[in-house]
Parts: sequence; C-alpha cells; structure tokens
Amino acid sequence: MSATINSAWHLASRPTGLPSAANFEWRETTLPELADGQVRVRTIWLSIDPTNRIWMNDADSYLPKLELG
Repeated sequence: MSATINSAWHLASRPTGLPSAANFEWRETTLPELADGQVRVRTIWLSIDPTNRIWMNDADSYLPKLELG
C-alpha cells in the first residue's frame, strides 16, 4: 500500500491585526500504517468559525489558545 500523506496548515506566528499568509505554514507528513481496528477519515469540507481568530491570540479565553506549530 502506498504511503498516505497528511496536509495541514499550522499556526506559525500570532497575528497582529488581520491574519496573513505569513502567520501560517503548510506541512505535509506521512501518516503511519493503521493498526487493527483503526480507521482513517478524509476531510472534504471544513468550516472556519470567526472564533478561531480569538484562539490565535496569546491569551486563554473560554477555551485555551492555539499553540504555535
């Protein structure tokens, strides 16, 4: 079986003002083989909520802040 590649955006730095492309990093990693009883799902659609911007700040709110990386 060929390797499965995971692609994801990571928060590279905390935005000041509007987020820009410089605040994010695109990473591709090879996923390990599945163990017995495990399943893998694929995200087709993803919704981004305005609250995500609050979580990018360097302060906890009603949920913990996003960690860099």
